[in-house]
Amino acid sequence: MKRERIVRYTSDEIDKQLAKGEGKTDWERVDALTEEEINAAALSDPDAQPTDYDFWKNARVVTPDMRAKKQLTIRVDQDVYEWFKATGRGYQTLMNNVLKSYVEAQEQGQKERH
Repeated sequence: MKRERIVRYTSDEIDKQLAKGEGKTDWERVDALTEEEINAAALSDPDAQPTDYDFWKNARVVTPDMRAKKQLTIRVDQDVYEWFKATGRGYQTLMNNVLKSYVEAQEQGQKERH
């Protein structure tokens, strides 16, 4: 059995590796792939399957209401903060949207229990 080895890097660490030419991606091989080979590789990944209408039929667009925001100071774990910050501009809105989704799921669960 092949043992997986998961390694985590911050975006800063990756940037430093790339700057030193330490990237491990074989870009020549990637550039040589045909469209068919790329599609076959994508379809072979069980976590990256194409979606259809049924997948999206209950999706909804969430647009934050900027007027209803409350400014506050909270403490979060450093790794949580760094992950969201690494997503780029709008990371605080993303954090809000994650929290909002959690609240809505909890409210929905309460409604279903009553």
